[in-house]
Formats: sequence, C-alpha cells, structure tokens
Amino acid sequence: MFCRQCGTFNPDAATACARCGTPLESQAPTGAAEAQTARGTPPVSPAPEAPPRSLPPPAGLGDRLLAFILDTVVIVAVFALVGMWAATRWGGVTPAGFSLTGTAALVAFGCTVLFGFLYYWLGEGLFGKTLGKGILGLPVRLTNGGRCTLSASLVRNLLRVIDGIGVYLVGFLVAVFSASRQRLGDHVARTVVVAEPTRGAVRGTLVVVWLILWTGGVTGAFLLHRGYHRSASVAGGPAPAGAVSRPAGLQYVNAAFLEAADGAVRAVAPYKSGETVYLKYEVVGFTTNKDGQAELLLQVEVRDPNGLSVFPPWEKELRETVPPGNPVNGSFNVGLPPYAPAGVYQVALKAHDKVTATVAELALRFETEAPPVTPAAGLEFRDFAMSTAQDGPAEEMPVLRGGGTVYSNWKIFGMEAKEDKVALRVALKVFGPGGKLVLDEPSYVTVDDEFYYRPPGIYLPMSGRITLPGSFAKGIYTARYSVIDENTKGVAEHAARFELR
Repeated sequence: MFCRQCGTFNPDAATACARCGTPLESQAPTGAAEAQTARGTPPVSPAPEAPPRSLPPPAGLGDRLLAFILDTVVIVAVFALVGMWAATRWGGVTPAGFSLTGTAALVAFGCTVLFGFLYYWLGEGLFGKTLGKGILGLPVRLTNGGRCTLSASLVRNLLRVIDGIGVYLVGFLVAVFSASRQRLGDHVARTVVVAEPTRGAVRGTLVVVWLILWTGGVTGAFLLHRGYHRSASVAGGPAPAGAVSRPAGLQYVNAAFLEAADGAVRAVAPYKSGETVYLKYEVVGFTTNKDGQAELLLQVEVRDPNGLSVFPPWEKELRETVPPGNPVNGSFNVGLPPYAPAGVYQVALKAHDKVTATVAELALRFETEAPPVTPAAGLEFRDFAMSTAQDGPAEEMPVLRGGGTVYSNWKIFGMEAKEDKVALRVALKVFGPGGKLVLDEPSYVTVDDEFYYRPPGIYLPMSGRITLPGSFAKGIYTARYSVIDENTKGVAEHAARFELR
C-alpha cells in the first residue's frame, strides 16, 4: 500500500512506512466483506489510493552552486544600491563607494539581509524557484512530488543559518551524504531540489528580469555615488558677479576617522592615550571666483573632555583652481599625549567660502580610554623604576656584575608653565659604598619646550642611564635625582639604589 504522507509504496502487511515511519492504515476488515457475502451482497472493494506524483531526479550540487551564485549577484546589487543610498543620507560615501562601518552600513546590511530572506522565501514558496534556480531549471518540490509551500519554504530558508555555517560547508556535507542531495533545511522541511528544465520562453523572461535587477542595482549605485553632492541646494544667497556656483551648498561630506594617514576607515572604538587620531574630510558646494579658483579658509579645533584645546586652533587658507564637481579634500592628525584624560573629545571643523562669505561647520566626536591620574599639588617624582635592561622590568635592587649600565625611567608631575613654556632641569649625583661622590651631572636631563595643552593630570615622562666601570668599588650605590622647575624654582628629589658586584 502507499503511504499517504510521503507516497512510498509498502508491502500490504507493513504497519508503518519504511521511508518516513508514518503508521499505515489497513484495508477494510476482512470480516465485513464476508458478512456482506453471506447476505448475498457483492463485497465492496476499497477505492485504490492515487499513486504519488513522481519526482524528477535530484539536482546536482554543481548546478545548485551556479544558481546560488546567480541569486547572490542579485542580492549584492541590491546591497550596493541600498548602501549607496544610505551613505548619501547618513554619511559614509568614499571615493570608491561607501564605508562598511557606521549607520549607513548598518542600514545597508539590515535591509539586504531582509531582502535576501524574502527573496528566497517567497520565490521558492510561491513559485518553487528563485531567479537562479529558474534559469537553470532547478525547482524546489515537496518530497511527495507536490509544489513547495510557503510554510515549507519558510522552514527551509530559516535553516540556512545552520546550513550556511562555514560558507555552506554544513549544508554541503549533509547534501553529499543524502541520496536526494538534501541539505539540513530540505530534510526538516521535506523538500528536495530537482532537475526539471524550464521552458525556453520562461527561462528567457527570467534572464531578462535577472539582468534588469543586476544592472539596475549597479547603475543606481553608480549614479548615486557620482551625484551625491548635488542633492543640496545652494546656500548663502546669490553669488557675486563673476562667481561660478557649485551644484551643492557649502558643506562637509565623507568625514571619517582612519586607521592611518592613508589607511582604511577606522572601526568605532576608543583611542588610547599616546595614539594618533587621523581624520579625513571633503568640502563641497563652494563657489569659484571669475578666475575659476576656490577661496576657502579651513579650520580645525579639538577639545578634550574638560573643554581644553588639545592644540592651537589649526587653519589653512586655500586658493586654487578646482575642476567643476570636484571636492576639496582635507585631512589632519593629532597625537594624543600620554597624559590625555579619558572621555569624549570634540572635533570642530569649519570652512569659510570667501567668495560668497558662507560658512559650513561639522562637529565630530571620539572617545579615549586612559587610566585615572591624580593631579599633583606640587612638583614631584612618580612611577620611578630602575632596571639592568633597557625597557626591562623594574628591579627593586638592580645588580651590575663587573660593571655595566642601569636604566631608569620616571614621570615628573606638577611643573608650571610660563607663557606655555615648561623649563625643567634634572640633576643627578651618584654616591659610592663609602658615601663618596662618584658622579655629578647638574644637567642630567633638561626640558625647555612649549606645552600648549596642559590638562590637570599633565606629566612629563623621562628616562636616563648610569654606566659604571668594573674597576669601581663593589657595594651599594645611591643615585639622587633632583628636578628643578626653572619657572617657579621648585625642587623635588628622589633616591634609588643599585649594587655593583
């Protein structure tokens, strides 16, 4: 008898389907037929069950891969179009396309994932095939020969999450060991991809639709990229006589933090004190004078979480010929000093169009992580460390055997600036085992420099070394460091010991 669930033919004596395990309904009871015969009524034979619809042979994995590639091309074209649209709306347009980080990228990825799921679910659930499967003649059918349903397609495509692990390695391995080339989603949904050639006219129509979607997505993305800066209206009033108006109002576009001066767009993550912040931007919508020259004044200022400027406000005047439609590209970088405090930093960009007397501004932010620093009440040493190896670990009592060099590093806190200038002098005296002065360096380290940015926790990292010959007396040596602030005449001292053996 035939299984009503999967259509498999089973022996009459079977109680369950040999393929799917579904209980089999027995034929009409023999006793009922005999009773009818005894009454002289011809026995009524049960109506034969309809044989299951036959399935075409399973599709080859190579053909299914080609269909997958054709479908992926369509989805990628949609991603390019949506991504470029989102970038022109929320920022992220790059010279080669659009950034894969930021709000625009999240919108693009989200919309593409949704489109891809609906594309497969509705295509296979309503028509039994996607464009790729239709072009290659690979419809999805139920294992009983019926057409794929929306519910079966839903299960089949939800399980792509598992089948797709390792670039569809899981789905491939399951299909390889399946007689009907079914991946996990097919087994659960009771579907199978079969080889059933599509009629010529239908295939031709599917090819045309595929080409329209692909070329439409790519062309639309290209047009959006080429004309993104023309979407804004001219601002600032009419241009003076002889000025040539650009198609967009004065504005900053494509501002982004970079990994390096010419590197890729940096992922959103906190900086660390001591790192360098790289930023790029473009200015569009400016006007040119009668000689075709742009006249711009560009300014940049960075303020720390306390509102202090990290460097003197930077500005640059630009007067040069710029081809119509081209932006003015700008960039800058700022090194965060090791004492830069943690928190959110503000970047203010300002562009002045001198031809039309218009101004464009853009505010950006970045975050910095740093350990907390307690401001000093006066001049002092901190974090002094001494080692027998340069940049080596700190040693409580470094030991030189037969002479050698000890290295030290420390930080000076609490110095004062006079007209932004810091003037420090570190004097060093080294005393031998008997208290005898063996080394006297009154200007061991000197600092005479301008420090525009001075947050409350500012400090100066310093380092030095002491070399003793093996002929010196063996024993414990004491190094006395004195730092003098030349602006305030304040003094701070620190002593450290090491041994010569």
